[in-house]
Amino acid sequence: QQCRVLFPEGEHPTVLRACRSIIDEGIATPVLLGNRARIAQLAGELHLDINKVEINEIENHPRLPYYAEEFYRMRQRKGITRNEAEQFLRNPNLFGAMMVHLEDADALVSGLTTHYPDTVRPLLQVIPLRPGVTKASGLYLVITSRSKLYFLADCTVNIEPSSEDLAEIALCAADTARRFDVEPRV
Repeated sequence: QQCRVLFPEGEHPTVLRACRSIIDEGIATPVLLGNRARIAQLAGELHLDINKVEINEIENHPRLPYYAEEFYRMRQRKGITRNEAEQFLRNPNLFGAMMVHLEDADALVSGLTTHYPDTVRPLLQVIPLRPGVTKASGLYLVITSRSKLYFLADCTVNIEPSSEDLAEIALCAADTARRFDVEPRV
């Protein structure tokens, strides 16, 4: 089965154009969050076959109560009440993070229309760090015109990392490079 990539900003034309490319290249199955009618209208204008994407409306999602209960379970010791849990899940990035956490999607791509902290914070609230890792970090993948790959770590998450943090971030970036069959030079 193909990887399912979730886009919380599913009503944005740029996201829909990216989905068309993902489908055309056979990379993954796009999963969109947003209003079904709005997405269908935009998809028609952009020549995106709506039958090749999955559309999820948060308000009508059959697993919303389950996601809310799971989010409450995860965050109740952090001050989230059962009633607040479902309200927080109206945030598409948080809802999307729950979909990935509960394996209803394999990956999440977001940040086109939201500020960086508002994109990352929900992910950090839901998706745990890999065992042995103490800090979340960002990683950019840059592909040059000569098809060279560069992995630039952490240009986004940690403002003043310690030398220990930098070492951990470098090791995590190297692990990620290896997942792309690139032997890293750190």
